[in-house]
Formats: sequence, structure tokens, C-alpha cells
Amino acid sequence: MILIKVINIINITKKMSDNSTTELNDVIYYRERETASFYFKIAYTTHTATIEIPTNICIANFIEFAKAEIYNIFGIGRNLNFVIVEVGIYGEDGPALELDFETTIREKYNGNYESKAFYIRFTE
Repeated sequence: MILIKVINIINITKKMSDNSTTELNDVIYYRERETASFYFKIAYTTHTATIEIPTNICIANFIEFAKAEIYNIFGIGRNLNFVIVEVGIYGEDGPALELDFETTIREKYNGNYESKAFYIRFTE
């Protein structure tokens, strides 16, 4: 687990009463984010990667975050579709992670990330 301090500079456009706009570019905030390393393997191959992912995001965002990283790390064309499968008793043929907008990664795995790994299985 790694705590990363993230600095975000936000550009905000405020609409004034006379319909003009003004830029507020100096808004800065700090947020600490806990991340964990997750192991991914392309199903039926030897291609693997470890991806650092925030643990305070919901499962649906975990899937989208991981997919974006997977496209870049493995050089997969964006026209190819795949699902993320949790390593388990069904192996590479297991069910895909389901979109869940309520449960965070931290809640799902109860803070135990070291043994969590996932397959990347291409779909049609």
C-alpha cells in the first residue's frame, strides 16, 4: 500500500451575472489516496503486468481504470474488447467482474490486496 499525495489544479469558469465569464485558475487542493498493486495476466498467454490502482474507488471505476492502463501497457488496440476476470476456481474462464458502483475495492477485499490477481480475457 502506498499513500500518494495528489495535487490538482482546477480550472473553473464562473458565469457572471452579465453573462460574461471569468477564469478562476488558482484553486489547489490536496488529497491523499491509498493505492495497491494488482497483478494482471492476459488469459492463455504469458503476458503480465502489475498496475497501481487506487483502492478507494468503486468496482466499476476499478474496471475502467484498469482497462485504460491495460490498453496502454500491452499496446492493445482500442477496437479490441476484453473483460477482467478475478483469479479463482474457474481460472481464465471465470466470470467477468461485474460493474458495481457501490462497493469500493477496499471494501470488496477488506484491505487484503496482496493475493488479488486478474485475467484479461478478450471477447468478441
